Amino acid sequence: MPVFLLFELFKKQLISDGVSERNIISIALASLDNAHLTDPYVLYDYLKNKIESKDEEYYVFLDEIQYAISREELKQKDKPPRIYGVLNGLLQMKNVDVYVTGSNSKLLSEDIMTEFRGRGDVVSVFPLSFKEFLPSSGKDKEEAFDEYMLYGGLPLVLSYSTMEEKAAYLEYLFNLYLQESPPSKRSERWRGMEEKII
Repeated sequence: MPVFLLFELFKKQLISDGVSERNIISIALASLDNAHLTDPYVLYDYLKNKIESKDEEYYVFLDEIQYAISREELKQKDKPPRIYGVLNGLLQMKNVDVYVTGSNSKLLSEDIMTEFRGRGDVVSVFPLSFKEFLPSSGKDKEEAFDEYMLYGGLPLVLSYSTMEEKAAYLEYLFNLYLQESPPSKRSERWRGMEEKII
């Protein structure tokens, strides 16, 4: 959902407001095509080369920012991840707006609120309510409710047509959460649910 909002809707809005596409830099760090950019210093050099003018406004969208944080950095409590230096460097540029998304938003939002206090905002994106889900589902109320109860209100679920695709997407998200969220960052309640699910 955040990716769709950021990479599609907001980008379209910026373009309709007259922002040139070359001034919108979108990077999906989870993509194999961008694997080299998960090194924070390589990413910073790449972005500095893309930001060609100090007189024009630039918009930087970084999706799945946790891919630029190594496991070793996650273990170091006394030293911030290198990606924070990249973000701080971008924030120093007066003509650059930076937007960051990530799958483990709880992990990211706590750290970002601490590290960037007063220089950024956390926008939490929640699943759709049934009232929001119903018109987008294209189904009658009863059928839509059954689907909502089974698969939940994640907007991307609506784009899949078969039960297998929907289940595969939810399984992918669950596995991604398990891989990317260190156990120390998961709540006690969630760890208990994990054991029951697995």
